Amino acid sequence: MGTNKQDNIYFRSYYTQKPTIEYRSTNKYINARFNLATWSINDVSRWLRSFDESYHIYIDIFRKDMIDGFRLFRYINDHTLKQYGINNKDHRERIVDEIQYLKQNHKSIVWSSIR
Repeated sequence: MGTNKQDNIYFRSYYTQKPTIEYRSTNKYINARFNLATWSINDVSRWLRSFDESYHIYIDIFRKDMIDGFRLFRYINDHTLKQYGINNKDHRERIVDEIQYLKQNHKSIVWSSIR
């Protein structure tokens, strides 16, 4: 399933500070799950699946390490993605950018345990 040009929104990447694309498939999915900190492992898998098919190979990696919503937002960064064996820099950048987008645009997450 491809995306049309009109289905993409351009924004400045948190990770690279270069213009990048925000995919509306992520927006459609997160709107259905308001409290992102309560995402289950299955929700995170669906979120990864909402990218394109080339990201499906990472679902098992995230499942094996039991990455749920809280762990996704608290612990996943470029370094941990490298440790998971995700060698494709573009894929790591996109995952980190999407996590940052989620953090910035969904204030329903309670971060009290991070302080």
